[in-house]
Amino acid sequence: MKLSFLFLFFALQACLFDESKGNRSASSTEANEVSTAEAGGYFSYYESYFQQNGVKSNTQFSFQSRTAPIFLLGRALNDDLINFPSQSYCLKAKLSSGLNLITAASPLEAVDLASGEKVYYLHLDYFNETLNKQICSAFANPDNVFTLDKSCSSNCPYSEIIANSHKLYFPNSSALEISLSHLSLNINVATILNGNATPGTLTCNINEDCDLNTYDCCQEEMCVTNGQVKEGVDEQSLDYINAFNEIITGSKQFSDYPLYFYSCP
Repeated sequence: MKLSFLFLFFALQACLFDESKGNRSASSTEANEVSTAEAGGYFSYYESYFQQNGVKSNTQFSFQSRTAPIFLLGRALNDDLINFPSQSYCLKAKLSSGLNLITAASPLEAVDLASGEKVYYLHLDYFNETLNKQICSAFANPDNVFTLDKSCSSNCPYSEIIANSHKLYFPNSSALEISLSHLSLNINVATILNGNATPGTLTCNINEDCDLNTYDCCQEEMCVTNGQVKEGVDEQSLDYINAFNEIITGSKQFSDYPLYFYSCP
């Protein structure tokens, strides 16, 4: 089941879209947030922050699922991206396993309906090794890996891997000035790296047949995550893009577009 490149973002006026995994609380990742300036408009924070499945943090973020997209966004980041709105980037992070993780950061845009301005943010594809190597080829090095699946050995001795010291680069390896040092990404080895099958490969009859720490529900006899794009959907079609835009502005939900998305109660 392919992962949508364009996917869940968050609702207008800093209210994050809350069709998250089983409506799980974001309080654990938001407990130590350190907002130092008002973001205003579309963004929840001025400084950069991670968001996945409606959960956000601008300090320590726990990876929610390998199947749901993860974004990097913030007012300060937007102010840099606006100068190069079509430019792909490379995000480098130091892993607690001793390696460096290199991830392609692809720009997406939305419209802040309050101001009418375009805003920009980044989609991070942590498991697409082919794409990450293609965009960030300048970072080829034995100490660098291009997918989280290679962040530790198959018999990984750690229960959790932490990614720190984030830095954003142009593909030619020249660095941007945007500060990301406040960010930390925690990856649970058992559920994110070792225990996650590809969505749609696990069959089921009821929700309880699925690991609900990994999936959200059973639909069409498959274990799926909320908002997961269905197989065969043309993500470049105008109808799909319009549906996606209505979701990120909060005017529609996944359940309004059953031809495109799985929606879990």
